[in-house]
Amino acid sequence: MSSDVERIKERLSIVDVVSPYVKLEKSGKTYKGKSPFTTERTPSFFVSPETNLFHCFSSQKGGDIFTFIQEVEHVDFRGALALLAEKAGITLNTLDKKENDEKTTLYAIMDAAARFYEVQLRKDADAVAYLTGRGLTKETIADFRIGYAGTDWQHLYNFLRSKGYTDTLIEKAGLALQGKRGMYDRFRERIMFPIADSQGRIVAFTGRIFVKESSVTDPTQTGKYINSPETPIYHKSHILFGYDRAKKAMMEHDVCIVVEGQMDVIMSHQAGVRNTVALSGTALTEYHIGYIQRFVDTVVFALDADKAGIEATKKSARLAYAADMSVSVIPITHGKDPADMIADNPQDWIEALSHPVSYIEYRLSTLQSIDDLKKKNTLVHQDIFPFIEVMKSDIMKDDALQKVSHMLRVTHDAVRNDFASWQAKNPEERIVSSQSAHATKNQGFDMYESIHPLERDILGILIWKKIQGKDVFPHEKYLTEYKNLVGEAWFEQAWARAEKYANRLIFDIELRYDGDSQDSVERDLRELLRQAALKKWEKEQRRIIEELRHIEQSGDEEASQKLLDTYQSITQTINKLKEELSS
Repeated sequence: MSSDVERIKERLSIVDVVSPYVKLEKSGKTYKGKSPFTTERTPSFFVSPETNLFHCFSSQKGGDIFTFIQEVEHVDFRGALALLAEKAGITLNTLDKKENDEKTTLYAIMDAAARFYEVQLRKDADAVAYLTGRGLTKETIADFRIGYAGTDWQHLYNFLRSKGYTDTLIEKAGLALQGKRGMYDRFRERIMFPIADSQGRIVAFTGRIFVKESSVTDPTQTGKYINSPETPIYHKSHILFGYDRAKKAMMEHDVCIVVEGQMDVIMSHQAGVRNTVALSGTALTEYHIGYIQRFVDTVVFALDADKAGIEATKKSARLAYAADMSVSVIPITHGKDPADMIADNPQDWIEALSHPVSYIEYRLSTLQSIDDLKKKNTLVHQDIFPFIEVMKSDIMKDDALQKVSHMLRVTHDAVRNDFASWQAKNPEERIVSSQSAHATKNQGFDMYESIHPLERDILGILIWKKIQGKDVFPHEKYLTEYKNLVGEAWFEQAWARAEKYANRLIFDIELRYDGDSQDSVERDLRELLRQAALKKWEKEQRRIIEELRHIEQSGDEEASQKLLDTYQSITQTINKLKEELSS
């Protein structure tokens, strides 16, 4: 097996293998990107072309191309070997059908089923006419491998049996069921939409009812859509329809468009908007967010305007905000879904996408027509504050609160105070985004991310240079300066954090200063310390202003004058720091 491994490594670099999963950016001799294993805001995933290895600091995973595929695709070594061999265009010498694991066989069964349904569609003029009548071209039908399941109860089952697959595996793939009279096909009289994983492998199907006039089936007695069940290779919470096709366009446009159904995705791709994915009959999950955030930080929801669509958008938007994403919507009007809009005029869809509305603005617009201020305010508490609460960025929160104040026609301070009161009454809202499996598994990483970036930079240089020794860098001098700046108690806590995350801090700093001179590092550290000082004094200046407001109301002129003198002194210090930073 070692010969197969070496042949694959000769054909594929670590960058080749990782790129479909992670948006990589050049960083010195390495590449960096966001972890494919966790939900994160700051890139902590690094790839080294020289060593052909990767390391993920947020999950502490690392290794070569085989390790990466095992981790990201949740397969064993044999599964990774088979996947990479296919990508490299290599026929394995040592793996035959008997050696393939169960998942590999299930992928093969699903692909065989997709081919079977494609052939059946080509044989059925009515089914083809239905699809073309919905606006699909024959090229798109073939590209997305759309098929048809006929009326026969064992048609697919018999076909798969003829290929040598067992009843156990056919049932495990979700394609057939065991009945009183034996095995029978799960999908009958349906247009079949194959669902692929991130690698483009068929893992499931959605079947849309397509009953002909001559059929004995009563379409009212069965679901309009039925989906494959959960299987060893299909987990709804992990799959976004069209994701395998949308990844490249998502990177190019830096946005992901989320729609409701398969037809919406297919028609959108046909119209040239390829950065589109669908939820496939399930709510957006943390896993979905993680897949989207591998490539973009902006998500646009274009879900149906019915009650179910509105609720789905609310849940999805809140989850995206909690992941620190930028969230917008495309309001779908006149009862049309994106597929219908595109079928009528593709340009209408493209035009709609060029005018996304931030989700907060969209929700506020629904309250504009209400005249009763008290009712408006109650709805803001119910429908707006929960979204603002889960936002990670204080700037985004403040911007959203300003939009609320504008809509209510009250002061920004009034809304901020009201929001603070709401927070105190709704403490459970603060933990919404921390209850996901990702947050639980990666608590250590989240703690690292909670360290302010300015503090991380300063601590990173200081601990890096401390390890190098005082003969190389006067780290003690700068340690003392930083300690005096932030205070003894704060410094002890900060330094404890630095020692806890020393490896991550040092790695980040070494990447940043790869090949830079000692003078360059010291110059940057001095500037960082000035920025920290500026931040400290600006905070103190704001505190003085607040205190002045209270004292002026009390009429204590002596205390007021002392504060004014302090304010002027702080202002001079701030101005001096700003001059030094700008010089």
